[in-house]
Amino acid sequence: MYEGHKGCVYTVAFSEDGTRIASGAEDGIRVWSASTGETLRVLKAGHLDAVTTVSFLFADTCIVSGSKDKAICLWDWEKKESPVKKLREHNNIVNAVVCSRDGRMVASASDDNNVVVWGITKGGSNFDVEIRHTLTEHNLDVNDVAMSGDALTLASCSDDKTVIVWDLVTGKRIH
Repeated sequence: MYEGHKGCVYTVAFSEDGTRIASGAEDGIRVWSASTGETLRVLKAGHLDAVTTVSFLFADTCIVSGSKDKAICLWDWEKKESPVKKLREHNNIVNAVVCSRDGRMVASASDDNNVVVWGITKGGSNFDVEIRHTLTEHNLDVNDVAMSGDALTLASCSDDKTVIVWDLVTGKRIH
């Protein structure tokens, strides 16, 4: 059992290589050794409210997180305890983030009924970020997103009782 958070834990993710676990909670993010349970890093300085979603990217050296504070943070967690970049495109709670395998694309789902698809490049400890698409066809909160392995397709699900499949090249709905 991994203990250390001071409040409710909302999300957990394994690194791609399975050696680390990131957890998001009311008090921030913790990165743990999957084999020993040792806390490797505590990330608190980025979000103003509970962390609701986390995912590893760029060969597990970085983390992307979303929060009740409506923000998405990009962390170079091995080097810094504060976020390298803070993204504020959503107008409500961020419920989910998903990353492409190569780390160059992140999609976020929010209670603002939208999915935002971000293009990300990393140079050293810096991130360059651009919005590729804002997907707006859901009528209620978007709860989760899943990306295909080739990063060409995205699925989103919503309180509006729908699942939508998107083309990530064009940003258009497929189904």
